[in-house]
Formats: sequence, C-alpha cells, structure tokens
Amino acid sequence: MSDVKRTVVLLTTVLTGICAAVRAADEPPLDEVRRRTLAAEDRRFTRALELARMYVGLGRLEEARRLYGEALETRGDRLDVAEALLDVVRRLGDHEAQLPLYRQLVSGRPGDATLQLELGVCLRRLGRTDEAAGVWEGMLKRFPAERTVYDDLVDCCIAEGRPADARDVLDRRRRRFGEDARVLLAEARLAVTAGKPGDALPLLLKCLDRDLSEEDGRRAEFLVLLLGRETGRTAEVRRRFEDRLRAVDAQLAARLLELADAAAGQGNFARAVTLGERAVPLISDADRRAETSSRVASWRLRVPK
Repeated sequence: MSDVKRTVVLLTTVLTGICAAVRAADEPPLDEVRRRTLAAEDRRFTRALELARMYVGLGRLEEARRLYGEALETRGDRLDVAEALLDVVRRLGDHEAQLPLYRQLVSGRPGDATLQLELGVCLRRLGRTDEAAGVWEGMLKRFPAERTVYDDLVDCCIAEGRPADARDVLDRRRRRFGEDARVLLAEARLAVTAGKPGDALPLLLKCLDRDLSEEDGRRAEFLVLLLGRETGRTAEVRRRFEDRLRAVDAQLAARLLELADAAAGQGNFARAVTLGERAVPLISDADRRAETSSRVASWRLRVPK
C-alpha cells in the first residue's frame, strides 16, 4: 500500500471515530430516553381518554370505542377505562364485545355482585345459558347471607322473561330468610307476569302492611292502583288505603299524646297544649277525640299568663 493510501485510511478511521464520539456525546442516556418515552405515552393516554369522553358526550360512540380500546391496550390494568369502554359497547348493543370486559372487571372486583349479575345477563343474551346459570349460582354461593343478591337476581330473571328461574331463586330466598315484603312483592310481580292480576292484588295489599323501602313502596302502590282498576276492585283498594292512613294517624296521635303527657308532667303546659292540638285531628274515634280535646283544654287553663 502506498503512503497516500495509508494516509487516506488513517484519516477515515480517525474521522469515523470522532463522529461516533460526537454522536454519543449528543445522545441522552438510555434511562432518560425511556423516561421521555413513558412521559409521551402518558400524555397520549390522557389525551385519548379526554377525546373519548368528548365523543361520548357528542354521541359519537364508535370513535369513543376506538379510543377507549387503544387506551386499554396501553394500560390494560386500568379498570376505570374498561368500565368506560363497557358502557360504550353496552350502548352500542354489542354483547360479544361486552363479555371480555365483564370478565376483566369481575376478575378485578370479585366482591362486586352487580358485575357478576350483569355478566350472567350478557352470557344469557349470547345464548350461553349454562354459563350464565353457573355465574348466577356462583353469586348465591359467594354471597349466601346477602338478601339483596337474591333480590337482584329475582328482579333480573323477571326482567329477562325467565319466570321459572325467578321463582326458583325466590323459593330459595324464602327458605333462607323467611317471608318478608320483598318476597310478597316479587310473588305479585310474577303473578302479573303470568297474567293473573287477581292473584297479585291480595299479595300487594298484604305487602303494603310490611316495611318497604321507599322505592319498593312506590312500586307496590303503583301496582295496587293499576290492578285495582284492571280487576274492578278500586273501591276495595281505596278502603285499604284509607284504613292504612287511619292506622298511621292513630300511631302518630299516640306518640304526640305521649310527648304531651310528658311535657305536662314537667309543668310545660304550653308545649303539652301544642302537641295535644296536633294529635286531636288525627283521632278518628269521636269519643276518644272528645276526651283528648278535654285534656288539652285542661292543660290550656294551666298555661301561665
């Protein structure tokens, strides 16, 4: 090799090394590159969720579905994203897409009975009735002491048009917890579903005498009024409501008079008069009302001038 060639090779080698050293000096450390990448991914994830929520608000569900799906691929452990995506695909009516999301949420929240109930509904609507029955049976075994789990499952079976399944769960609930207002209400709803309003009405009237939640009370009262018209027993229903009101009035009057007597015993006759006057209109029996009015009058005479 000539001296010229040697010089050219040497210069090329030196320049290559210098360029590589300059590039190495300009490039950030590998950890910094990773940090910047993760930060960019976080920003992309946040922006995707914001845009997805906006699309949901605009009713553009397919675009929201795509963005939520991309976000879930990036952060597969985010149950809130899975829940948001589930809400979108439910609104789109895609039961196939709902199933894996329900499974993910049930796995992440094993103590949520409502999710398991909805998973069973999804399976049933996909025609996988044996799997749905298995999920629901598992609910009853996992939450054996929770009446609301039985109640929710009964409601679900009635809503899904499965009266036989509803009755089976209802019978098991009755054996475990006894008969209460919820059982009577469900029995009445099953009778209505079976086209037997005459059988439902006595159950509902009996149900109204029990302790009901506000929601169940409104539901029972609505059904009573509706069935009363359908069966031509409106007068009976009206009398029953009037009797219930008189019973409640009597209880309230008794409590007010107890307080009035206590106030009079403490010498606070002004308060006794006020409470007694509130009680008098609630008393339906004429003799008892007259007697109470007389007591109130005697207290009024003792009020300091």
